[in-house]
Amino acid sequence: MLFLPKGVPVATGLPASRDSVPEFLGRLARSGFTGYARYTFAASLVVLLFESGKLISVLVERGTVRVSGLDALTELCGRVASEDGSIDVYRLSPDLTMSLHGLLHGNYEVRAREMKLVDPKALTAKIKAERLNGCVRVYAGTRTSLIFYKDGVGFGFFHDGAETIETTATESQKIATLPGAKMDVLSTRSAEQLQAYDILEMVNLQKVWDASVRANQAQSDALHQKALAAERLQLESSLASLEASLQSIAAECVGPLGKNLVNKELAAQGGRACLMKPDQVVTLLAGIEKGARLVAGASKVREMVERLKAAVTQQLGATRAELG
Repeated sequence: MLFLPKGVPVATGLPASRDSVPEFLGRLARSGFTGYARYTFAASLVVLLFESGKLISVLVERGTVRVSGLDALTELCGRVASEDGSIDVYRLSPDLTMSLHGLLHGNYEVRAREMKLVDPKALTAKIKAERLNGCVRVYAGTRTSLIFYKDGVGFGFFHDGAETIETTATESQKIATLPGAKMDVLSTRSAEQLQAYDILEMVNLQKVWDASVRANQAQSDALHQKALAAERLQLESSLASLEASLQSIAAECVGPLGKNLVNKELAAQGGRACLMKPDQVVTLLAGIEKGARLVAGASKVREMVERLKAAVTQQLGATRAELG
């Protein structure tokens, strides 16, 4: 399957059916996103590669079957409209994105070879002799690493959590020693050979999506309602966590009354839902600060306000990224 390192996470585990495919991909395009989005379904994976907001590659993989371009987008729409799935989005640098563009359209020279059966020196010699342009993919469980080659010479690595092509092989070596580790060798087309057209400008995606929904109307409606319910639960959990953080910070800075101040001001603003509204957050923090001045010194109050603001910014930022 399409084992790719995870890159820098932008959003993970989103329900595939929460948004329509045109809405979701359009949002990535408008933001000028560079990296990839991955839809995961029970029997297939779909990878969509973006460079500066342009959708330059779409690939569906079902076992050994690979589908790209318009056929891949059509299949994606059908699956989102009729199946449970999830979406992960990872940011990458432009040079790494173009390297993956070549990889997604490459050919398998070796597939799913167990690492314990591989002679690394012999493999390296073969790659050099054949002047491979491509990569070696090493994977075990959920961990993956890519080793890129040009004319048979390794020039960089892509590991989980990386945004750019790196120069150290440590992660690849670690994964290669894990139980069940396997390896693929892929020959790829160079970036110069690949045209980076914007597929979204070439395809009427809304028309494709509407047809998929009509063909799967009952499943699509049920999946969308399920996704909305999951989103509400996720939001409630995030807001409850943020509320607990605010209570803890206030108590640490100004004593036991700090928690009461947070509860009082939240109640005055209509509950924790106010934390999603910037103007109400400003009013909330002002009220907590005013009450704290009656029970603590200026330095403690100042520290509390700074930490409260930081908690709101950090946790709400993560929540908004997850919820789009």
